[in-house]
Amino acid sequence: MDCLACDTKVFDTEVVQCVLCKGCYHHNCVGITTACYQKNLSELRKSWRCPPCTESVSRRRRNDNTPVRNHHAELAPPAPPAQAPVDANMSCEEIPHDQDSSSATAFTAQMDRPDAAQIQGTKLVGNMPLEQFTLLLDARLRGFLTPMMEELKTSLSDEINSTLVSIKAEFSKELECIKNKIVALEKENTNLHQELALIKVHSGDNDLKATIKQLRVELNDREQISLLNDVEITNVPECDGESVGHIVLAVATKLGLQLDERDVVSAHRVGPRRPPAAAPSAAADIAPIASRPRPIVLRLARRSVRDQLVNNARVRRGTTTADIGLPPHAPKTIYVNERLTKENRSIFAKARENARSKNWRFVWTKEGRVYVRKEHKEKAHWLRTEEDVQQVFC
Repeated sequence: MDCLACDTKVFDTEVVQCVLCKGCYHHNCVGITTACYQKNLSELRKSWRCPPCTESVSRRRRNDNTPVRNHHAELAPPAPPAQAPVDANMSCEEIPHDQDSSSATAFTAQMDRPDAAQIQGTKLVGNMPLEQFTLLLDARLRGFLTPMMEELKTSLSDEINSTLVSIKAEFSKELECIKNKIVALEKENTNLHQELALIKVHSGDNDLKATIKQLRVELNDREQISLLNDVEITNVPECDGESVGHIVLAVATKLGLQLDERDVVSAHRVGPRRPPAAAPSAAADIAPIASRPRPIVLRLARRSVRDQLVNNARVRRGTTTADIGLPPHAPKTIYVNERLTKENRSIFAKARENARSKNWRFVWTKEGRVYVRKEHKEKAHWLRTEEDVQQVFC
């Protein structure tokens, strides 16, 4: 193929073809250096236009009817018009009007140049140098993004401040609630310590009371053991100048037990002396008799003798004081029982009282112990304390 500019043969290594008219030229004939040609070969093959086609497009844009100029005159590239420098920090709105005008003129001139695709190896964006395009783009983006960033910054600042205020208020509320709970816990802890101290005191008192109670029970048991050889004879008339030893022997004989003086350790009446029932007659030689005779306490030398005397009294229940050598009096029933301690006598009395009110049939003593039973074949209960009486008859 031949070059349309110099009418000589053109080889593939130096040809440039117009994308519009498909005409072929040496790249040197259209003002493109070898280095620029080799560097931008692919771009030239895609978008390069020959001078006639470029001039035709430019005329249409300018509404120019001037005939097409000589091809060879267009091959020499004209000097680029001087352009005012663009401040990289200027927004698009801040670019002076004369600079905009000159830039527009320069842009138009660049568009009309036949070597618009490449000028001395300078990269182009469209028909504008890359550096100029970058400056204009940076300025416009800066002018567009700056107010947006300021607005976003203000919005975020307000949102953050509002959130912080809300969090602070909520935190203060929760902190106050925690403080109130801590105060309540401290108060409850103080109350618990006080209650614990009282419990310890009461526990100590309870332990002490339990110990005292146990000691009293043990002491009562020991005292009762010391009375195992004693019997108590009640309802025997009392008069002045009586011989208690003679009365005891007479009562034992009437109950069917022959006592020797060696079997009797001691015999005497206990309790305060009571006044006589009536003044003695002057004519009669009769000793005055007390209105309510004191009981006679008899201590025997052997326990077996005591047990036999008590058993005989139970067998001969209803024996009276007649014919035992006492002054004239109305005969009375003689009662012979085991001698009990003061504590056991109180327990025995309360047991009899509760048995009568609760319809319990049996209340008795054995070996100094108080027993109760509701019916004949039911379990017998040993009463050691007054609390036992309350528990059994509850």
